[in-house]
Amino acid sequence: MRKIKLTKGYYAILDDDDFTRLGQFKWSALEAKNGVIYAVRYDRDEFVFLHREVMGTRDPSVMIDHRNRNGLNCTRRNLRFCTNSLNSANRIKSRCPASSFFKGVSWDKINRKWRADIQVNYKRLNLGRFCSEKEAARAYNAAAKKYFGEFASVNLGVL
Repeated sequence: MRKIKLTKGYYAILDDDDFTRLGQFKWSALEAKNGVIYAVRYDRDEFVFLHREVMGTRDPSVMIDHRNRNGLNCTRRNLRFCTNSLNSANRIKSRCPASSFFKGVSWDKINRKWRADIQVNYKRLNLGRFCSEKEAARAYNAAAKKYFGEFASVNLGVL
């Protein structure tokens, strides 16, 4: 593995073969709306993402997922083609304030219980209401594994 120096003090990681091919370009760090940092360069009036170059596509309709959710780890074993839904399944819980620490869990004020939901193929599925936040998180984890398999981003610390 080799590192490519980016702007803002960041580095991207590549396999040796890809470094030989892509290390000749000047790459920059770009923070996406979701807070993930990606390596990019500017070519002919468009951004070129390093992970897309590694996987051999610039087509924005083709989704590429970073298994470990690190946008700067562009090694081939960390990248995989996927659907938009599976790419979303591998996201961590949003950084915005919410009523729960866990992904897929919220407080139901009316029923005074913890509610678990999951989104599958653009449809929200209600997984039930629970007395404890951790129970709801476990329900979300089970559903995420069922629907998303290896792409599931589960809540940690709720076993």
